Amino acid sequence: MSQASVPHESVAARPRVGNSRVTVRYRCPPATLGRLYLGEDHEFQRAWVVNMSQGGVGVLVTRPVPVGIAVVLRIRAADCVDDQSFSARVIHCTPHPSGEWLVGCEFGQPLTPEGLERML
Repeated sequence: MSQASVPHESVAARPRVGNSRVTVRYRCPPATLGRLYLGEDHEFQRAWVVNMSQGGVGVLVTRPVPVGIAVVLRIRAADCVDDQSFSARVIHCTPHPSGEWLVGCEFGQPLTPEGLERML
């Protein structure tokens, strides 16, 4: 599916009441760069990782991503040994004041505390 054909309503944020997060989110180090792969055609966007928790991740991307789509996020661990891949589902995609899109993703498999620590 082309990004240009994404209907606006598919990227709208769900209405939120209070803080609905189940896990604590941690800010990632500055300039944590990743790739957000969309679908099976291996299309990706550069993604700046903003925050991460055991249950999910927040990234900034240049184009909107449909809510509900399965994605794979590849980022380098803080120890810089190798890239890690995370399967996730887009929970929200909202416009960001910077002109980019803030995309919240829920991991398919929650991270262990040790796994989260390694990424931070």
